[in-house]
Amino acid sequence: MAQPVGLLSKIKITDTNYKAFFKTKAITVISEEMYDCVHYNYQDHYFYQYNKKKEELLCLAFYNHGNRETLTGNFYQSIKEVASLAIDHSFIALTLDAFNWNEIDTYEVLEENVWNIKQITKEELAIVRSIALTCSEQFDQLFVEKLFNSKIVDSNVVKKVSALQEKYRLANLTTFAKEATPLQPIHLFGNYYYNGKAVFSCKLGGHIYRDIDLTTFKPTVYGAADAEHVLFLDKCIKTNPKKFKRVAKYETVFYLSAEGVLDDKGILIVGSDAATFKLKEDFLGEDSVNLYFYGHIIPKTSFNSYRIEQYPYQAEILITDTAVYYNSHKLDVDGQSFSYKARLEKLSYGFSGFIGEDKEGLFAYLIEENNGSIIRLKGLSQDELTQSIQEKYGDKYRRMDEEERIYLQKSSAAYQEEFIKKQHTPWVFYQMQEIRDYAKIVWQKYQESKDIKELKPFWSLYETTESYFWIEAEVYNYVTLFYCAEQKKTEALEAIRKAIIYGVFDIDEFFNHPGLDLINKEEYFLELREYAQQHKPVGYKIPMQIETLEKILALPQEMYTTGTLLWKYHLYDNTEIKEAIRQDPELTDYWTRYIELNQQLFDRFFKRKNIIDMDFSPYEDYSFMPIEAPIQMLNYYMQMGDVMSSSIVYSIDQLVASMNKIRQRINILEGEQHAYYKELYNNNVVVQITEQYL
Repeated sequence: MAQPVGLLSKIKITDTNYKAFFKTKAITVISEEMYDCVHYNYQDHYFYQYNKKKEELLCLAFYNHGNRETLTGNFYQSIKEVASLAIDHSFIALTLDAFNWNEIDTYEVLEENVWNIKQITKEELAIVRSIALTCSEQFDQLFVEKLFNSKIVDSNVVKKVSALQEKYRLANLTTFAKEATPLQPIHLFGNYYYNGKAVFSCKLGGHIYRDIDLTTFKPTVYGAADAEHVLFLDKCIKTNPKKFKRVAKYETVFYLSAEGVLDDKGILIVGSDAATFKLKEDFLGEDSVNLYFYGHIIPKTSFNSYRIEQYPYQAEILITDTAVYYNSHKLDVDGQSFSYKARLEKLSYGFSGFIGEDKEGLFAYLIEENNGSIIRLKGLSQDELTQSIQEKYGDKYRRMDEEERIYLQKSSAAYQEEFIKKQHTPWVFYQMQEIRDYAKIVWQKYQESKDIKELKPFWSLYETTESYFWIEAEVYNYVTLFYCAEQKKTEALEAIRKAIIYGVFDIDEFFNHPGLDLINKEEYFLELREYAQQHKPVGYKIPMQIETLEKILALPQEMYTTGTLLWKYHLYDNTEIKEAIRQDPELTDYWTRYIELNQQLFDRFFKRKNIIDMDFSPYEDYSFMPIEAPIQMLNYYMQMGDVMSSSIVYSIDQLVASMNKIRQRINILEGEQHAYYKELYNNNVVVQITEQYL
């Protein structure tokens, strides 16, 4: 299994011997590996520095996806070649846990110019871990930026990487570019390819850059550039590349150009001054015109002075004499008299904030789902205000055992109020799993006591939540048991019918449950059992029934967020439906209705803009699939073609096959429909990249 793995080596070596080592083939191999990392956009990192004063070479390789074989590859073999030049007590440590370095897989120590495997001591492990984590702190940006904009790699190695980049660029120009075609594009570097006519990128589903001059096109730390354009993110802008720069600290990014400062989305900030811009902290930028703080652009003309206060849990506050900014929030309080008192703790999920004070007195600043509000309760001390907020917004279940939390939380009136408030959001999908677990706990408590009163809290929750039980149909198993315990045959039989219709996987096993003694001799029960055996899951998929189709279609649009809603269902396609009608013509009306609902479902799901392969692939060849969906999926396939270990040629056959299928479907259509889908297809960027020059 691939995982983050790492190599750390500390080599004791004199300056003279280091220079000798640098002339060996080993350094060429190390430089080539770093070049590959930059060229193919690997998410790996390297630290490689020689300290002349300490006579010490420090090397760290972080492989984002690797294993033992990765660790003992070319980089490792090249480092080991220093043995004849190095001093004893040098070491190489390999770990399969490169984030923490808590365990060492292999530890080798140099003794009389020979590497010997040793059992690492606790003291040695502490030293290795300290060095590795200190070096890893430098990996706050992509390696390409750190390589060229910092000193984490010996400058002589950087020069070798630059030389390899230029060598490959010239080879593309003189040889490979002449052979490039839309069906056999060449990989230039990073995300960029050439199809014989234009430069394009697979990133975000494909972009064509028709204005790029291939003869001057080069990689940069922010993306790429030719003599007159820079390419970064998904943008291509005309500007002077020599004056364009990416400035970053951790996740905060700005771009500087001759025209001014651009934000992390590449949008020019009007009136900004790139010549004086400095990123002072990962949350604070400044130029002669503005302050830049967590997305706020604050003109310096709006205040006379400012200060920054920092507190634990990533709480940064910018305070001017006219305003207060708490991370991404601007507070309507007096800046001159403002002071931060304490962080609000033990709040319910989704809430955060702090206690502050200004000239009007104490206040609580409460944030819920990124919306902040000021709460002032006159006459209360700081402790009293904090307690008041925690009583209303606190999470009393936070420190409980999971089973105890579920039982107490789901039994509360407050939970029912929350469910009613959020029932039209994706939050419900996750809650159904906990309600299933809650029903299981209630049944266990009833089994222990045989007291029917144990079921009462569940029935209270049932009234509020039952309309969503179909999402987690196993809940109906417990509903059936509860009705049997209450001697309600009709209701129990209806509950087990719903369990079958909405799809419980192990329903056969449930039919033998001893809690069903009340109904297991009933004729209807036996009919349901036979029906369940005839409609078993297809593989890991539950046959989609009309009742489930109707439930899904009744959901509001905002709940269609991911493919998780459909992944467990097998939908019947036209060919299956025709066969079902042939075998039983009396069900023609049923299947006609099914086709109608199925078409609505596919239109609802697969005309979304956020369609992903997980949504699409199980139903790719269904006749109900809207043509928009496979056209959109071309962008996904293009993006997946930009894999780190290969080029777009890896998926070109898949792209061409998909486009052929789409054209066949479009050609069947006539009139306005044909014209509409033909235009939609031709305007797709992937079609333009791969077809327009054929």
